[in-house]
Amino acid sequence: IELFDEDILSHDPLGRVVCRPVVRNSSNYQVGKLRWYPIGGTKRSKGDLLAGFELFKLGTSGVELPLMPPFEGMRYLVPTDIRPKLQLTRVEVLTWGVRLMKDYKMIPVDAPHIDIEVGGQTLSIDKIESLKKHPNFVSPHAYVDVELPINEEYLPPINIRVMDNRAFGYTPLVAVATIKEYGKYRTEYSLNEKPALDEDEEKNKAILSEVLVDQAGPGSGAGALGDFMGMLDEELQDDTQAADVVLSNIAAKDEAVEDVKDMEDGVIIEIEPKRSDSQAQLVPADAGMIISNPAAAEAPLLTEIPGDEDNAGNITMKLEEKELEAANGGKTTKKSEKQMEKDLKMEEKLAKKEAKLKKKRDKREKKEREKYMKIVEKDRQKTAKAQAKAKYKAEQAMKKKALEELEKGGSSDEETFIPAGNEGGEAGEGGDEKPPSRLSRKETRKKKLEEEVPIHPDDILVSDWWSKYYQCIGSDPRLDRIFKERNLPTIKLYEEELEEDHNKFRDLMDVVRLNRPDNELDSDYAPDSEDEDDHVGLFKGSFKIYPITEEMRVKAETEEPVLMFSNLPNNAPVDVVVRVYIVAGINLTPLDFGGSVDPYLWVKCGKHIHDDKANYQTKKINPEFGKMFESRCSLPRDSQLIIKVYDHDLIGSNDIVGGTTIDLEDRYLSWKRASCGVPQTYIVDKENKDVWRDTLKPIALLKRMCLLKGWAPPTFKGKQTSLRCYVNGSEYKLKYFESGNRRPVEKPGTTKKHGSDEHRLALYVLHELGVVPEHIETRTLYNDDCPGIPQGKIHLWVDIFPYDRNLPPPVDIRPRVPQKYVLRVIVWNTYDVILQDENFMGERMSDIFCKIWMEGLPKYAQETDVHFRSLTGEGNFNWRMTYDFDYLLAEQKVVAFQKLSFFSFEKSLEKYPPTLHIQVYDYDVFSTNDLLGWTELSLVSLVPPTKGPKECSLDVYDTPPANRISIFDKKKIKGLWPVYDDSLTGEKELTGKIELEIEILTEEEAIEKPAGQARNDPNENPTLEPPNRPVTSFSFFLNPFTVFKILIWEKYKWKILMSFIILLCICFLALIIYTSPGAMTNALWSG
Repeated sequence: IELFDEDILSHDPLGRVVCRPVVRNSSNYQVGKLRWYPIGGTKRSKGDLLAGFELFKLGTSGVELPLMPPFEGMRYLVPTDIRPKLQLTRVEVLTWGVRLMKDYKMIPVDAPHIDIEVGGQTLSIDKIESLKKHPNFVSPHAYVDVELPINEEYLPPINIRVMDNRAFGYTPLVAVATIKEYGKYRTEYSLNEKPALDEDEEKNKAILSEVLVDQAGPGSGAGALGDFMGMLDEELQDDTQAADVVLSNIAAKDEAVEDVKDMEDGVIIEIEPKRSDSQAQLVPADAGMIISNPAAAEAPLLTEIPGDEDNAGNITMKLEEKELEAANGGKTTKKSEKQMEKDLKMEEKLAKKEAKLKKKRDKREKKEREKYMKIVEKDRQKTAKAQAKAKYKAEQAMKKKALEELEKGGSSDEETFIPAGNEGGEAGEGGDEKPPSRLSRKETRKKKLEEEVPIHPDDILVSDWWSKYYQCIGSDPRLDRIFKERNLPTIKLYEEELEEDHNKFRDLMDVVRLNRPDNELDSDYAPDSEDEDDHVGLFKGSFKIYPITEEMRVKAETEEPVLMFSNLPNNAPVDVVVRVYIVAGINLTPLDFGGSVDPYLWVKCGKHIHDDKANYQTKKINPEFGKMFESRCSLPRDSQLIIKVYDHDLIGSNDIVGGTTIDLEDRYLSWKRASCGVPQTYIVDKENKDVWRDTLKPIALLKRMCLLKGWAPPTFKGKQTSLRCYVNGSEYKLKYFESGNRRPVEKPGTTKKHGSDEHRLALYVLHELGVVPEHIETRTLYNDDCPGIPQGKIHLWVDIFPYDRNLPPPVDIRPRVPQKYVLRVIVWNTYDVILQDENFMGERMSDIFCKIWMEGLPKYAQETDVHFRSLTGEGNFNWRMTYDFDYLLAEQKVVAFQKLSFFSFEKSLEKYPPTLHIQVYDYDVFSTNDLLGWTELSLVSLVPPTKGPKECSLDVYDTPPANRISIFDKKKIKGLWPVYDDSLTGEKELTGKIELEIEILTEEEAIEKPAGQARNDPNENPTLEPPNRPVTSFSFFLNPFTVFKILIWEKYKWKILMSFIILLCICFLALIIYTSPGAMTNALWSG
């Protein structure tokens, strides 16, 4: 089947449908069903054809053709049993706006309008004035009554056409979309009950204070009360009076903090339509429903604009004139149409002038308020400084007086007079001073020791935000135990994007992809390839499709119907503050030679770009960023948050690793409070790291959620354990949530940590109803050069707060700063070291020395001197080694900057466990030194040493972890540890024992207690004397005479002496024998 578009001059082909009929070859005929067949185009489907095809086999016995349908106008009519049954249906359309529209023929799309076709009827939506300034439709709500099939299989598609309004009336079709399956939009007609407003204005305010949401931040005090009352008073007062109220509230802020505790639970939320960003208006209960006729919806609302009484009066007059016209059967009033147009133009000019004047007044009042606040703050600081100075002088005078009395008394060992200060408080009532207390010196010293309470190691582990992060990713098993024992609040880790677990936050609207129109694809501007993306933008909106009766349709012709789309958030622009917390990167794709990457962050939100190129990290595939980027933007204009990770290069341009995009508008409008994750506990203690950080309190959040979902506001009954909350017909009890270990415990005598029972119950209800908890989401990074292939992941979360509210302080996620420590190791002696060598006398011996270094820092290894010729395995050293290192106490890791390889140009930050490596060597001159034994001592899980060599064995390494000690808690320890060798058989073999003294000091303590390397100056803390080694300990080549003395003389001296005497005698006899003949001859001749 071929389909054509009929024109006057030609018939343009639309496409071709290839159908496969149903073969009928039996007598049991059943009515066939219709189905949709795609209309194939040159590059993509151009629609669908609803049809049915049957093929009957003739000549077969028992097969008869069914009766032919009626013939009318050269066509057969479709039988009633085949034709889809229709019913009257109302289609409500929520056209929120369009996003990310691409240029059409190299011209930006700036003023689009939308036509929506459903069931053969077209609904036109007013155009957007400026897509760059505000991409939402002014009147987003419309409806149309059509006849649609009852069977969902036969529902025709919804066609969306986007046209741009350009100069000279040119409106080209720039984008299209087709929604074929919209069964999820079908529903039954029902209205949510809303609280009706009383005629009395005071009662209206009381109802609004219960139904609307309070935007005051935590700890706002009297400022929250002033803002809340100011919003209500602005309905009756002019701008000058409202400014006076604000200034008076600011001046009385310090005195009224204790009186506004209950008022902070009020609720204010802006419901569509909205005419002022900073005012909550009294509007009818059904004013939040936008209908197809925008003028009819806006007319009654314009009379409610506060602060513009003249303009409201003029509009009221115009409405009365229109009512008179309707009563007179459409007759014109006394004024002509031209005069009416002139009046309207004049009124518009006056309104613009009034708006400019009002803007100037607001700026002037804002400057005055800021100036006043600065003056008040300066006065407060001066007063505080004066009080502190006076207090300090008084304390010094009292101490001086006490010392003088002590000197006069003369008994230095009896009592010490201590002035009793009130520790930061004021003087007693009536100015009476307390007498000084009398404490003995022993009691004073005891009191000081009691005040110095040591910090528990578990307190260090959970001292900052990073403990919650490591607990949620499961990197430290100790944190799970501590969080369970102390019932601490945790954060949830999403293993994927936050939108994936919450239906992409489609609770208010859907996002429909807009494509290029067919004529654009077939024109010269069509893409060169069929695979090229024809995506040109996004449409944000939703539908509600439900059957109606004929009475409802007729009634809608005379009066505006009550529609299901209600309680819509305001679609006007809103200024927000966006905080992006990027915690860490996971398995980033390496781009550098050697399989590494030097990552840094790039964040764009609206016009704000944060380029963190200066803080790139070296050689990190799993970096810990710990960065917070804050931007001020306007929604929905700046709804796209773009995050990219770059690889820093010293030469050439930086390469992009990958990026991700977050839609801020969907999160901000969702009733699930995705704009700020809801914590597990409501903590009001400002000094607590888990303090409540949302601008709304739990009760206000619960009221806001009920309002956006169209439910009645929550109600609370009972007190304490019998407290109950009713939401949408369900009952929630406080005792159910806080049974067992879940109940918060307050320590006696401390500031109240948790909030009231009502706030806690509201928080439990919020989590039961499915709000987004305090979380960290995992977002996958993608690169356009490698489409569809993940390039790594990042952990982050996003907070979105209204700019005009009291913003909470940002969460401190900066990386932990390591503390500087000094490790001092004194090698005293070694015992029972195996004898590796043998001297020429046949004796076993070893030339012993020790080598020690810390894990990850082998280049800072230090060695003792050599104990030569140890014949018993004992070595004496008295040698001190010191190691300066940076240490993360909470993570129990040593931090060091070092090059990972010879080819590295820069040093990278690495973390290592605090482990001490100890090795015992045998010194050799002409060959490498022989390793006799070694051991590894963990400084945080140190096996207890033994006191003597006899008790020292390899059994000490079997000590359970519970009985091990931490040098950071013990500070100093001394004893013997065994060294072993497991290189031959794989089993530990005892090869010696080493006596060490290990001491850990902070940088400040090391300065107070100086000590030099080895036995160099300053040789203190403790003083090391030269070791008392035996005389046999010497070097053979450096001391040859000592070798002769010890090895030969001491053992063979008598033999040497006797041999020397015998040798002298032999020489003497030989000399006599040699000289005797000559002497005898001389005697004979001379005689």
